[in-house]
Amino acid sequence: MSAFPGLQREPHPFADADIDNHHFDHDGMSYGCRVVTPRRPAGEPLLVIAGGMQDMYSWARLERRLGSQHQILIHEIPDVDPAPDKAYNWEALSSAVVRTLDTLGIPTCCVLGPSAGYPVAYRLAQKHPQRVSRLILMGASAHPVTAVTDVVREGQRRLALHGPAAPRSPDDADHARDVERVVSVLVNADAARTITPVRAAARVLFNRLYTAPWDPLVHYASARGHLLFEGMLPPGGLSGVPTLVCTGEYDTTTTPEQNREIAATIEGAVFLLMKNADHLLHMERDAEFADLVSRFLTGASLLDLPYCLSPEASIATGN
Repeated sequence: MSAFPGLQREPHPFADADIDNHHFDHDGMSYGCRVVTPRRPAGEPLLVIAGGMQDMYSWARLERRLGSQHQILIHEIPDVDPAPDKAYNWEALSSAVVRTLDTLGIPTCCVLGPSAGYPVAYRLAQKHPQRVSRLILMGASAHPVTAVTDVVREGQRRLALHGPAAPRSPDDADHARDVERVVSVLVNADAARTITPVRAAARVLFNRLYTAPWDPLVHYASARGHLLFEGMLPPGGLSGVPTLVCTGEYDTTTTPEQNREIAATIEGAVFLLMKNADHLLHMERDAEFADLVSRFLTGASLLDLPYCLSPEASIATGN
């Protein structure tokens, strides 16, 4: 039985583990946290801070591969509240994560911050290093690229006109173009033409957005909105927490150079590029990504991995 009244525990369909789906309210923000608990845990808990347009059900492949070894927490980040009186910022989101860890009784854990989840993960390690044993940042950048900026700005324009519940276009062709526009900022089209896993991830993402009832640009803007333009990378750098920064070699959403720049703000960080991969590593190369995560969490060597380019050790320069 779950330790939380009214919470239904269920067995995991793939891993030798149980699942608890929690729902929290903190300072006016509502969000979920999925907890996969192995029956015979062998490692530290892994906290995944969901990226843009992700929820607590978006990491099933990682659950399947690591859920029998590590307790995995998939922490949602609530959408932007358009009300101007709401104190919605990266610090507030980090505080919500700390509150969740306190509520669940987890004093320390490994943390994975993918894409738009990385600013929260970075702050968590920066302000509460005693609670973060290891940190993985995947697809991180200090500023959004132009294509992302353009999509978010258009989504914000529609959000102001129609509100967060803006429906999809009634014209299927227009809706398909909107979906393709969002997919194009998350997937490298050139890589998708030649690399099957990248193309498959793009197809999954397209189908997920196309079948949803809402406007995909509004949804994308609501996922982080104005926060993408407000100091994703906090000043002061980071030290004292073993850190891996990684992305795919063909990532155009957060380029390899942008990720490398984030690694340079972290003392002793390791920077890796995954071969034949783009921005969505957990979807494109899920087996290799899970292996990389497992290796880093257990302190195994990251040298000579067949699916990665040679690791680079960062020389922290601060920021």
